[in-house]
Amino acid sequence: MTPATPSVNRVIIRPVGGLGNQLFTYAAGLELARSHGVELAADDSWFSTQDKRAYELDSFQSCAVRVQGGWKPSLQDRFPSGVRYLDKIVGRRVQSKGTFGEANFFFDEAVANLDVPVSLSGYFQSHKYFQNSYPVLREQVRSVVEPTEWFMRESVRLQSLGDWIGIHIRRGDYLEPDIRDFHGLLGETYYSRALDCVERLVGQLPIVVFSDDPWLEEFPLQVGRREVHVLNAPHASRPIETVNLMAHSRAMITANSSLSWWGAWLGERPGRPVLCPRPWFSTRQVDYRDLLLPQWISIGRD
Repeated sequence: MTPATPSVNRVIIRPVGGLGNQLFTYAAGLELARSHGVELAADDSWFSTQDKRAYELDSFQSCAVRVQGGWKPSLQDRFPSGVRYLDKIVGRRVQSKGTFGEANFFFDEAVANLDVPVSLSGYFQSHKYFQNSYPVLREQVRSVVEPTEWFMRESVRLQSLGDWIGIHIRRGDYLEPDIRDFHGLLGETYYSRALDCVERLVGQLPIVVFSDDPWLEEFPLQVGRREVHVLNAPHASRPIETVNLMAHSRAMITANSSLSWWGAWLGERPGRPVLCPRPWFSTRQVDYRDLLLPQWISIGRD
């Protein structure tokens, strides 16, 4: 495995978190690398320190060269608030040579004008970072590497349902106190409102619930004549398969999760409603103005 040192023909990204977070970082790096006509490399060193997260950019036909080591935190990584303050004083973006650390959660137009070689560090959670790479990125993400039998079987089964409404319920690690305080848990109020809204748009279709914790005893999805199917991916399945299955939905109700964000984005097409929670985060400290696509419908979570 080659070292993650910048070179004249490289954009380096440093993915962290689960697949959803990794895809945002990858997409931003892909757009920048394509605009310069250079190689994209992904430094996977963060995952060597983790036991609950795995490198996922090899689960689809990405063009990133996987590299390891050589990454060091930029000034923005270590002192983000200090960098933002310094930016205001000098009236422009300050960055260390050869590195770019994300200082804010919302879209930063400076990324498109970066020179290479450069190492990107951050989450880059906005569709605006990769608008020119939509077709290429969709083709790559749809090309699942070594799909499981479960994925192939469920793809056929869901197709046999005809049109259906996808719902993502994210709990799992969101139940942990620190994560719960930041993201918040979506409850019956949000999902019921979103389901009522989407059924006014597309009618009462079969429902497919994607969840790591179905939670259906507390959540009355099966009221009335609704046909409900619950998909809980087996251990052998990688998250990219769930994203691709979500994309086949006629309409999508997302969780406040980057995984369902990508399922919604991957299946984007005219006349396909996407409903998402407002606010996305329970904390007010994150400005997510550029996270959601303008045509998506936000629904109050309380």
